[in-house]
Amino acid sequence: MKNIVIFILSIFIFVGCSVKQEIIVKEKDSRIDLKNNDEVKVQKAKEVKKDELLKASSIGLLDIQKLFENENKSYKVAIVYPSRIVGKYAKKSVDTVMGYFLFRNLNVNITTFDSFNIDEDGVRRVFNEMAEKDFDAIIALYPKSAMGIISGINSISTKKIYFPLVLKEEVIEKNNSFIYGAISYKDQVLLLQKLSNDANITFYENSFIGNKLNKIYNENVFSILSTKVIKRNQNNFKRIVKDKKINSSTLMLNTPIIKTSIILSQLRVYDIVPSVILSTQLNYNPLIISLTQFEDRLNFITANSIENVDAKLEDTLSLLDIDIRYNWVNYSILVGINYLYDQNARNIITNSVVNNEVIYTPKFYRATVYGYELLEK
Repeated sequence: MKNIVIFILSIFIFVGCSVKQEIIVKEKDSRIDLKNNDEVKVQKAKEVKKDELLKASSIGLLDIQKLFENENKSYKVAIVYPSRIVGKYAKKSVDTVMGYFLFRNLNVNITTFDSFNIDEDGVRRVFNEMAEKDFDAIIALYPKSAMGIISGINSISTKKIYFPLVLKEEVIEKNNSFIYGAISYKDQVLLLQKLSNDANITFYENSFIGNKLNKIYNENVFSILSTKVIKRNQNNFKRIVKDKKINSSTLMLNTPIIKTSIILSQLRVYDIVPSVILSTQLNYNPLIISLTQFEDRLNFITANSIENVDAKLEDTLSLLDIDIRYNWVNYSILVGINYLYDQNARNIITNSVVNNEVIYTPKFYRATVYGYELLEK
């Protein structure tokens, strides 16, 4: 299967509208340098079997013509984003959509629209520009802070748009045509609290995501014994972890993977043993296995909202360097394009969309010697 996919990839053609230049993607180079209004065309390998031709010829010339029209038809996708805010996600989103249609053996035409920032003029400009064209699916990589502007753009008020980075509950002005696909850290915190012994201690990093998680934690956990903040440039945690109160506590780590790994190691060095150590999707990352000893993470439990997908689909995406097993943004985009295409008619994705939002079910995972294993509740 991989050899077939690589062969197909070698004949993909990318056409950039702004530069009018044909780019051939080689087998091991699927990276795309996105520019505003870039258009990416991906065509499946054309193969018409002999029995299909015989069947078509028996039902008339018009049906033969229709067969080849469907063969050449492309599904049109728009990806709208502010590159200075979410640039790293934009490139991966294009590859994710490409990989999905490659797996489905369908043609796809992807056009990107870049507002650069989330200022009102720029956002309105690109959405109005996008609305002038006819797209089968629209994915918008904007944070919740831009939703007030986007909700007020009349040209897109009736267009079905998927927002992989936004939670429905975070949006004040909701649009019945918009679909929200972000995971819920709140749901993960509530799930993890089922393992708590009510002696709660939390560490969090003073960063955007760290402060966000700490706010969610404080709003949903009521018996907090201690909260310790970690500076972004801090890598020595002796003073923080060498605290006897942590022994037998429920320790919540709202820290990024590198700091989490150091904390886990130093807890064991100083013989501090919490009852359980918890973390959200933030630390559902295979790096934890290479950065720590197995003994460091014996009682370390993470919440994860990403479901398993078809193995062939995952293989196809991996050829494009797309991680959907651990990267929730890539996974959310996959859920979105699958829903926009056929409302998940083939049940490729486990998650459903209810009342315009993706339903995720977080679960407990433990990092073993070889990877993560699902734990029963």
